[in-house]
Amino acid sequence: AGASYKGLCPFHNEKTPSFIVQKGDSHYHCFGNAGGISGVSLLAESHITIHTWPERGFAAIDIFVCGNCDPSDCLPTLIHVFDPEEVQTRIFHRGDSNISGHIQKVA
Repeated sequence: AGASYKGLCPFHNEKTPSFIVQKGDSHYHCFGNAGGISGVSLLAESHITIHTWPERGFAAIDIFVCGNCDPSDCLPTLIHVFDPEEVQTRIFHRGDSNISGHIQKVA
């Protein structure tokens, strides 16, 4: 098992670290000078990627899961950490050419 690292969210002026990375399971790169981050976390047969553009107030997060997992289960935690004004989701099912999605307003 790898070590856990906590850091301050690059989007908020916070005093308590809320960003957690597991050594060996994740790789993140900070572009410095509020340039955002890009990274990936490997999860068993799945993964989560993130790319941020703080100068545009935008983050793209991809959640890839297998089996009976529901990627929307991650949304409450991501919404809590990033505190967005708006969340847009799109769901792509493996092997299915139909695309579904919706825009979710966050209060």
